[in-house]
Amino acid sequence: CMDHGALDHWQHEDSLDGKADFVFWGRDAPMLARVMNAPRLTEGFGWIGLSIEEAEAKADLAARKKAENSWLLATDYRPHSHHYRALAAARANPRGAGTLELAGTTLVLLFTSWGDGVFPIYLDLDDRDRPVQVRIQLATEASNAAMRAVNK
Repeated sequence: CMDHGALDHWQHEDSLDGKADFVFWGRDAPMLARVMNAPRLTEGFGWIGLSIEEAEAKADLAARKKAENSWLLATDYRPHSHHYRALAAARANPRGAGTLELAGTTLVLLFTSWGDGVFPIYLDLDDRDRPVQVRIQLATEASNAAMRAVNK
């Protein structure tokens, strides 16, 4: 959930520190790791905290090797942006929930089994206008259509 005033400060793809990670995983990831001499990571193989240029070069080489060999694997280029920091916080939490401070606002990122999306959030109040619960509506017309399209 995000305060709209904080959106002006959000950097989704641009690295905040000039660094990026490049990671990969999947059936043929060990073969690519061998070719690229990539270290093992918790979520597969790759490199953490490279310069943008180094990470992009590794991503380009990995894409070429993957295509040349028809390897089945997934790759992820991760510039150290606000999005990266929010995802890192959620990955570090066993419940898949992370927070990030931005422009005086605490943002929350939650992992769900519904995939990527923007979902309506509701604050329920009692009869004295005090918060009693927060609800996230995952099953919207748009999210249901997206799930049907993915699961054909």
